[in-house]
Amino acid sequence: MFILRRVAVATVSTAGLLAVGVSMPTSAAAATTGTAAVDCEVSPNGSTGLLRCYSGPDGTSQFRAIVQCENGSYQYGNWNPFGNLTSASCPAGTGIVTRILAEFR
Repeated sequence: MFILRRVAVATVSTAGLLAVGVSMPTSAAAATTGTAAVDCEVSPNGSTGLLRCYSGPDGTSQFRAIVQCENGSYQYGNWNPFGNLTSASCPAGTGIVTRILAEFR
């Protein structure tokens, strides 16, 4: 069983990439960016990062997880509509997840 932790987001870059981190408080309210709230939950689990976003920046309808591995490489998950759980994993030999990102489109 995975425990997802809700994270608060203060800013989102114009590229639609959001660092949600892996050391998050156990609960936090979503912060607003413009008129839309970015509301996501994350769970690092060894070599896999889980991500669920309920909302994103204005004009977006999908998100995907991106993880940074210990060796510095990035791995990308599949695009999903808001509300779905998605993941990205570090391949063998690249270490565990050190950061989880959310990308929106």
